[in-house]
Amino acid sequence: MEPVYSFAINVFTSAIALAIGIYILRHDPENMLNRLALLICIWFVVRNSSAQMAFLFSTVKDHVILVYKINSIFFNTILSLNLHFYLFMKDKKKMELWKLALVYLPALLMSLVPIIDYQFYSNIVYAGGEWRFAFSYNKLSARLFALYIMCYWTATITVAFLYLKQARLRREIKQASVVLAGYACYVVSQIIMYLMAANHPQAATFFVLPSVVYVFALFYAVSRYRFLVPGPSLVAENIILHISDMVRILDLEGRIITANRRAGDLLSVSPDSLKDDSFFGIIRSDDKLMERLTGFPGGGDNSFSRRLAYVKGEETIVTDTHFSKIMDRFSDVVGTLVISKEIHGWKEFQRMYGISGRELEIVYYILQGHSARSIAEELNISKRTVETHFINIYDK
Repeated sequence: MEPVYSFAINVFTSAIALAIGIYILRHDPENMLNRLALLICIWFVVRNSSAQMAFLFSTVKDHVILVYKINSIFFNTILSLNLHFYLFMKDKKKMELWKLALVYLPALLMSLVPIIDYQFYSNIVYAGGEWRFAFSYNKLSARLFALYIMCYWTATITVAFLYLKQARLRREIKQASVVLAGYACYVVSQIIMYLMAANHPQAATFFVLPSVVYVFALFYAVSRYRFLVPGPSLVAENIILHISDMVRILDLEGRIITANRRAGDLLSVSPDSLKDDSFFGIIRSDDKLMERLTGFPGGGDNSFSRRLAYVKGEETIVTDTHFSKIMDRFSDVVGTLVISKEIHGWKEFQRMYGISGRELEIVYYILQGHSARSIAEELNISKRTVETHFINIYDK
């Protein structure tokens, strides 16, 4: 193939990879998964473009060797980036420092080897009017390098497979399947390319295409099946802000993702200050309620309502509260919508008679016709404790 055509193919595929990476990041700049995906795209572009430009257009061996040494850094680092990407996708949390060192340190050390001795596992020769990369299959060092690469590839595919195996949500299963297939295609293409590189140097041009296929797989998996917390859209956000009742959206762990102005005003705090706080920290809860709320996202009911008391210092705000599951387009539960309506008059009643928060809850159950036994069951306290509260309430 003519060098100009090879170069054109490389420029085209690199432009696609870079555009995809930028689009992924712009879609959700704060998502670590998207940042890693962009880095993978950039590393592919730099590695493929720099190597091919040097091999196709340079006639000075020293220049080719210099680019080859720089290129080896990107090649080794991309092994780590891929493994980091899949580990983050599997665990969905920031990696500990020792894990990061385990992922990146071997690749960084191996990057130094070609800088010290570029013939450690390969050679660069000029034949037939073009430079050729020849992998030294008979050298022990070359075999060790091949084993090192296979270890990274195997570890990455294993992590992706474990993610697929542990996936429970539909979108997780689909995402894992897409990225696993894309990465497997990339790995197979790289193995074939190394086997053909000595006799068919132009093969490297065509085996850039599986890299683009892999980048497309990342793009499709991250953008379509992305792991987003159930944040409201701009339209929904505007609606939530103008609802007179208290509105909160919780994630699957019960943390507050967003809250409207009314929810903040009632507790005398800014709505933004509630973000990432535990919902259980602002309500008067008992074991029974805690169990119901914790198991609600995975339970059979899509919604339920109950009387709920919010805590504001020493004050208790009694509300009628409705809980509803939030589902994505794959019918997976991604969060909980909580709408609370304050029951007016309870504050004045509490202040007038000096009723405590717990006593106020018991007054509510008394008015509903509950017996001491049923109140004890609802609040997970003893019947004697309820009866003691009865006496204190009547005395007040």
